[in-house]
Amino acid sequence: MNFVSSIVLALGFLSTAHLGLAAEVLSKEDLKAIQSKLKSADQMQTQFQQETYSALRKKTRKSSGYAKFSKPNKFRWVLEKPIEEHWIYNGKDLYNYKPSNKQAVKFRPEGAKARQLQEIVNLVMNFDSLLKRYNLRKAELAGDNVLIELVPRAASDIAKIDLTLVPKDNYISTLSMYFHDKNNLKLMFTKPKVSEIPEKDFNLDKSVKVSDTI
Repeated sequence: MNFVSSIVLALGFLSTAHLGLAAEVLSKEDLKAIQSKLKSADQMQTQFQQETYSALRKKTRKSSGYAKFSKPNKFRWVLEKPIEEHWIYNGKDLYNYKPSNKQAVKFRPEGAKARQLQEIVNLVMNFDSLLKRYNLRKAELAGDNVLIELVPRAASDIAKIDLTLVPKDNYISTLSMYFHDKNNLKLMFTKPKVSEIPEKDFNLDKSVKVSDTI
């Protein structure tokens, strides 16, 4: 059974009258019913628009690019504009690679940046286990979308997370992370594609010069 068919079955308990409403509140049990029918892809790639707000500077920085994900936690996060920059995690080491100077910096996988990127991967790739990691604050059915507001179960830099799930297209279209330090990050995903991704895409090229770990 494909993802779309599963969602249709999962939402079968909602009446057509409910579907006609602008926004229908869903219970935790409703969301669990949706989750029970989902099976996340093992690998996926997508394009994205990114907005990063700095509370200190009171400014929002916009960028765009593409990302590749592979379970359980590998990723290649590529900012193409305004400046090309790659964040690569091979399951063990995190690298920040800048093609402009052909150099990379190695980061500790337990660092703040690594945790943030790994959490994005978890949210995008492991939606079916979401409520094991987060408490549900609110969920609504709005047209074809499911709007979800979450708070972490464990102590975290994250204050809350907002998600927009598009069941008919099999992906999370918007992800917003709000941090306790008042910074926030918004990601808008488009053109998701489930396909096999070469292992080399999650590794830094051996010809790249790597500086010391930060």
